[in-house]
Amino acid sequence: MALEPVAVSTLDALLAQAGVARVDVVKIDVEGAECHVLEGAQRLLGRLRPRLLQVEGLRPDVVQCVREQAARHGYLV
Repeated sequence: MALEPVAVSTLDALLAQAGVARVDVVKIDVEGAECHVLEGAQRLLGRLRPRLLQVEGLRPDVVQCVREQAARHGYLV
C-alpha cells in the first residue's frame, strides 16, 4: 500500500484564504483530533467568535482540551 501525501491546513488559514469575516456555528467531529483542530482555530475562536461551538468527543483528554480552549476564549461549556 502506497502512502499519498495530503495537504493540510488550519481552520484559521482556510478562513483567511477564503476571506471569511463571520462564522456563526462551528461543528467539529474528527474522531479524537478535536484538540488539533482547536489549536488551529485560535483566530476563529478569539476574533470571529462563533455563537455556537459543537465539539464531538467522548475521550477524557478531548473533553479536557475542549474545556481549556473554551475557557481561554470565554465560552461556556
